[in-house]
Amino acid sequence: MRRSWHGRFATGRQMRRWALSAIVALTVFIPAPAAISATAAAVPAITGFNPSSGPVGTQVTITGSGFAPGQIVTFNGVAAGKPTFNQAGTRIVAEVPPLATSGPIRVAQPGGPFDDSDAPFTVTFGADLAKTRIYPGQKLTIAGSAYPPFVDLTFSAGGTPLGGTATDANGNFKVVRTVPDIGPGKTLKFIIDCETVTCAQLALPFSMFTDWPQTRLDPEQDASNSAEWLLDTTSVTTLHRQYDQTAALATSAAMVEQGGRLFYGGGGNNTGQIYSIKVGGKTGSWIATTTRPVTGLAVSGGVLYAVTWNTLLAFDARGITNCTLGQCDPLWTADLGTSTFPYPPVVWLGRVLVTGSGNPATLAAYDAAGTTNCSGSPKVCTPLWSHAYTALYGPPAASSDGRLFLAEGEVGANRIIVLDEYGGAVTQSANLGGTRLFGPTLAGNAVGGTVLVSRWDGSTATLVALDASTAGSIGSWTSSTLGGADVPSVPAASAKRAFVANSSGRLDAFKLAGCGTATCAPVWTSKALGAGNAVPPIVAGGVVFHAADAAADSRNFDQIYAFDEQGQTNCAGTPKVCQPVATISRGITNQDGSVGNPGGMLEAGGIVYGVGGDGWTAFVR
Repeated sequence: MRRSWHGRFATGRQMRRWALSAIVALTVFIPAPAAISATAAAVPAITGFNPSSGPVGTQVTITGSGFAPGQIVTFNGVAAGKPTFNQAGTRIVAEVPPLATSGPIRVAQPGGPFDDSDAPFTVTFGADLAKTRIYPGQKLTIAGSAYPPFVDLTFSAGGTPLGGTATDANGNFKVVRTVPDIGPGKTLKFIIDCETVTCAQLALPFSMFTDWPQTRLDPEQDASNSAEWLLDTTSVTTLHRQYDQTAALATSAAMVEQGGRLFYGGGGNNTGQIYSIKVGGKTGSWIATTTRPVTGLAVSGGVLYAVTWNTLLAFDARGITNCTLGQCDPLWTADLGTSTFPYPPVVWLGRVLVTGSGNPATLAAYDAAGTTNCSGSPKVCTPLWSHAYTALYGPPAASSDGRLFLAEGEVGANRIIVLDEYGGAVTQSANLGGTRLFGPTLAGNAVGGTVLVSRWDGSTATLVALDASTAGSIGSWTSSTLGGADVPSVPAASAKRAFVANSSGRLDAFKLAGCGTATCAPVWTSKALGAGNAVPPIVAGGVVFHAADAAADSRNFDQIYAFDEQGQTNCAGTPKVCQPVATISRGITNQDGSVGNPGGMLEAGGIVYGVGGDGWTAFVR
């Protein structure tokens, strides 16, 4: 039986008759005041709904009469959020809310008459994301229904683990997770798995946005920027060089980007500069001068961090605080010592990590906000913690779940070491051999991820993959010989592939998960495309960008080659060899150009930048 606000066991027809009688009585004995609204007078009556079943998130159309905005729709007592009403008051569209169970649908006036459906709505197995277009750092509500009761679930977004939860006695759950910066993508998947019992794996589609072309005002800002999705194996064929930019000083640090602003560093001898330019080549943002060449940059949270041979500097990335007429001074600095020669900084968990390339080498962590262990005017900061090593072969790879991975060199041993957020040792790999490592690169997180590092022994280059959670004791593999007569590049990774370039400009692609044996051959390769200068490849929109000398080019211009990441376009033969889907000439007008260290390549907002010692070139449609 239905219950009404008039009687304990009234039927739906009785309830509507009583409610109508009450309204008539009000009309006869009390003049209707102007303040009585159509919503207050409406008496809901449900005649049907469609569909009759579905999981959380299903849109249900309820038909009947007397429907009006302000009424509450519930599924077996659980309120649906923001139902929509048609103007005629005959239709409501409502989503099955999180934690709903099977039972009647009710439409009710707040504190007034209501009507229940004659048939129950059946809540079935499934899950729903409250938002399907997400920015990094945005909170995401995840809800599911009709799972096994009291079962543990795990979540991952675009291959990055996001923890898990447990279902309740009805097999339902509702949790909120913060989505990390896993990189932009229009066709990513949010995976929900049962951990302790067998159930169907759900893969919910969602999209990740970057900050380009504008800086978000807050993490909840949501919009669709079509330029983020321009790059794919078809559109990349239309890339052309639109403009060149030559800085006052030769480029000495790789370009970085945030919020539609590009930052790159230059220097020579005993001077350096930092340049801020808007995406699209619009100049005039700001410049900073340093006493030594800039060797690395990182940008996070509206602050640009730069390292020179001996100093860490923090700047307002907007070019406002401590800036006058386009010339900026640091917000704070830190003295790194005279023999540090640091790798590019890494911003992680509120810290700026600086790794030295000297011997011995130091990994030091500074407060990214410039507050703790900082004093004076101008403000100078000292480390939160620091640790010394015999040698380090690159900046750390940092995971969002609190682990650091370092390529460390000791006498007679090169290995990957795993640290906690304070720099304390957690575990380490076995001796990886070689005379030098390059990296590391982390694909995914410390749990379930893969650590990649290139290895050189003086004559042979290889790629080494380690299970991130065990530093290689489980699931490790090594590539076959990469070839080339010199050092390989730092590896790059996508969700399923690992990429590395050898010194002759050949690009090799491997399955990130390995091949089931200890030594893996590439799933596809390119031909040798000219000296690669050990430039790391980059991956964007299903395209791998690879820079090489292209000795066959009559102008001696470097080329940027674009390949299908999956090796399905322009590929043939066994072993599979892939031809570029696009070849882009990178050269400063009337000059020879090189895409080499330290400049490399950058993709931002659907634009590809080739950066060499002579400046940078942008390729756009």
